[in-house]
Amino acid sequence: MHGRAEILAHYQKLVSPTRWVVQVATDGVIEVTGDTATGRWQIHETIHMKDGRALENVGRYRDSYRRDSDGRWRFARREFVFTHSGPRNP
Repeated sequence: MHGRAEILAHYQKLVSPTRWVVQVATDGVIEVTGDTATGRWQIHETIHMKDGRALENVGRYRDSYRRDSDGRWRFARREFVFTHSGPRNP
C-alpha cells in the first residue's frame, strides 16, 4: 500500500468485522543510522469478532523509518511477520 488513502482503506477493511482488538507491543528495538532507522517489535493481539469468535495474532513488526527534511521521523515501511494467527487458545 502507498499513501494515506490506500492505508486507511486497508485498515478499515481489516477492522470492519471486529468488535474490539487489544494489541500489546513488547521487546522493541530501534537502531538509528543517520537519517534512517530500523525497528522490531513483538506483538500479541487479542481480537473479538462481531460474530462472537475470539482470535489472536502473534508476530513481529519489522519497521524502517526515515527522518524527513522537517526533522520528523516517519515510517518508510512496516511489515508484520506472523508467528501465529488463529483461534484464541484459552
